[in-house]
Amino acid sequence: MHDQREARAGAESAAQPLVYPANRVSGAVPAAAVTAAVDELQAAGFAADAIFTLAGEEDAQRFRDLAGTPGIWGAVRRFALSLGADLDLARQAETELESGNALVEVTVAGDDEKDQVRDVLLRHGGHFITYFGPWTIETLA
Repeated sequence: MHDQREARAGAESAAQPLVYPANRVSGAVPAAAVTAAVDELQAAGFAADAIFTLAGEEDAQRFRDLAGTPGIWGAVRRFALSLGADLDLARQAETELESGNALVEVTVAGDDEKDQVRDVLLRHGGHFITYFGPWTIETLA
């Protein structure tokens, strides 16, 4: 399988820790559909640096690291994540990556863009589509 991360300017770096994806729509798509989904998003006007992809074991490990940090800071982080649905969403994202799917995340501005990204991802087999707002998390599909 070709590494989807190297093909996109906005690809997440496996060397960087994951951060909260504020103002992003995130969805799982079959790995074979990532390029077509990203191409359609770019054709719809989303800039390459607003589209992020996560795929493979390295990125799955990044999600495991969110909850697996040892010691007191790990306990604090797990507690903070457990206050909302964040820990469950991170575990689901990890599961999607482990099963061979990829995550496509797109930074959006407003409801119209949020809906547009959801619709594109759905056309490419997307599921587990979630919007991460500054203060809320919304399931889109």
